[in-house]
Amino acid sequence: MSTAIDNNHVQDPLEDILKLTEAGEDPTEFRDEGANVPVNPQKNPRFRDMEETGGWGELQRKEIYGLLVCGTLIVISVAAILSWISFSTAKESEVSRERAKLDAILGILQERNHSFIEMPSDISFYGNVADDESSPAYHRAMKWFLSDTYDLRNEFFLRFVLSSLYFDLGGEAWKNTTNWLTGVKTCDWFGVECDLGNKQHFQGLNLDNNNLVGTLPSIIGMLGNVSNIWLSDNQLSGTIPGTAFAKLSKLAVLFLDNNRLSGMVPESLSNLGILYVQENNLTGPWPFCRLVSNETKKYERYGFDCDKITCSEECCEDMSCYKSFGARNQ
Repeated sequence: MSTAIDNNHVQDPLEDILKLTEAGEDPTEFRDEGANVPVNPQKNPRFRDMEETGGWGELQRKEIYGLLVCGTLIVISVAAILSWISFSTAKESEVSRERAKLDAILGILQERNHSFIEMPSDISFYGNVADDESSPAYHRAMKWFLSDTYDLRNEFFLRFVLSSLYFDLGGEAWKNTTNWLTGVKTCDWFGVECDLGNKQHFQGLNLDNNNLVGTLPSIIGMLGNVSNIWLSDNQLSGTIPGTAFAKLSKLAVLFLDNNRLSGMVPESLSNLGILYVQENNLTGPWPFCRLVSNETKKYERYGFDCDKITCSEECCEDMSCYKSFGARNQ
């Protein structure tokens, strides 16, 4: 048992020191009077448990837990703030990108005087456009276009027009929609034909026998420099939008045969070199029988239903003439 220092024995402190030394105890240690336990004044009493038992005191555990909780909350708060800043920055960048794309399309529409298309300038409008036929195809197209990740500016308008045709002509049910409405370059969409040059200019649209359904929309006249359009063997109905096709100054080849088109063949198609409209429900006169520079206007190649459309011999004597049931009559 340890020998305690006699606090009343203050006459000869050297004697007390000698007694402690003889007992094998450190005379420099102070003692807790109540518990008779040595106390090192250089040690924080809170760490006594750690020193004597290897464990933390109850007070220490609470403090450590508190520090861990506070640290965790700080980390979570910092992460949340950084995440919010990152999200806000990304959202602002996305809105800015969408704004630029919408302004680009609106600018082209105004420049080309395509007033028949009503396109609101408010970006938020397109976020509420329904993904069904209750919304105009060009509004649905704009909704998709604004989310399109492909950002080559010189293809903006073409992608908008093609996507509008997609929604107008039942694109969801087409036989082949490879790459349509995806982020790949436009020339890789099925049926979109481009020249072989480095600039990959759009020059043709070939969607023959692809289950196109509906009326040809006026927006087809916005296909720019297209020179060839093949839409044979589909289920196109309504009239041929002659005014729209007339806006395509470089269009030379047009195939609309074997559909459900009705009405008359528009005279505005007179500048084409190749026109096939047989196996439809078109009627009336062949409108291209007139003299041009004292010579009869003739196509390079053409075809129509000769039992439904009338044509004089001077215009049609060398024309390929088709019966409505498909048998060719030269």
